[in-house]
Amino acid sequence: MRWSGPVVACSFAEWLNRARIQLGGNMSDTARVLDSGESCPRLPLVEGEGDARAVAWPGVGSKLRSMTLIELAGAASTIPLRHEMEAVYYIISGTGSVND
Repeated sequence: MRWSGPVVACSFAEWLNRARIQLGGNMSDTARVLDSGESCPRLPLVEGEGDARAVAWPGVGSKLRSMTLIELAGAASTIPLRHEMEAVYYIISGTGSVND
């Protein structure tokens, strides 16, 4: 898979509901605010101008999911990505495509 822009697979509320069903309703109702700034580890995922940082990962206590903030400029794209499980992409602005 190679990512290069905005596709919203589902809303966060829908994703959360699906996750609760898949985990038998055993998810915590506690929310945690994570930093997505310069303190996050950089990941070598971008070809061209852009940046990728790990936001939610085992280093901050994440056990079942991870979240990566990816910023792409102009014609930049991610390197080909492979996911053993499902992946959700949320686009804040811009356009693009996913090649599967």
